[in-house]
Amino acid sequence: MGVSGCPRSCVESGVKDFGVIGVENGFQIYIGGNGGTEVTVGQYLTTVETEDEVVKLCGALMQYYRETGIYAERTAPWLNRLGFDRVKDVILNEAQQTQLFQRIMEAKEVVQAEPWRQISSQKKERARFAVEEV
Repeated sequence: MGVSGCPRSCVESGVKDFGVIGVENGFQIYIGGNGGTEVTVGQYLTTVETEDEVVKLCGALMQYYRETGIYAERTAPWLNRLGFDRVKDVILNEAQQTQLFQRIMEAKEVVQAEPWRQISSQKKERARFAVEEV
């Protein structure tokens, strides 16, 4: 995932699995980008107005990928296999988007607690990762 705060997209959000580029009227969303040896430019999905819409779209896309992707398949080949228009139709359909987002939130609830959050909340554990000046 890449998030750029302005249209210059210095973090190259357009070549990420899920890219967000801040623009004057909200956030442009790109999907299916790929870095590495087979660089693929993400495809423009939509522009949304709020951060909540970005989060919901991202969650819906991740869940749809979880349900339809092949193990270890990158999002660019996944998007090509399913077809951009099919994925766009599912992700931008309000009812399907809501259902997908609910399913990923349910899945998130049943996974183990986030280990870094536990460590960062305990002073003794946090000290193990303190930066030391050399």
